[in-house]
Amino acid sequence: NGDYVEIQTSFGLTVSYNPLWRLKVTVTSAFSNQVTGSCGNFDGNPSNDVKMVNGA
Repeated sequence: NGDYVEIQTSFGLTVSYNPLWRLKVTVTSAFSNQVTGSCGNFDGNPSNDVKMVNGA
């Protein structure tokens, strides 16, 4: 099913989800290398994404 609910903010964050519990979080390129957490740091390097607080 491709029915998503999407929430967009004025500062460039978009959160989309569907009834199958699929979640997608996106930000504009203005956030490149400025975010951290389980979604990565948006530096174009997937090997350092999805890290825990302890770096593992």
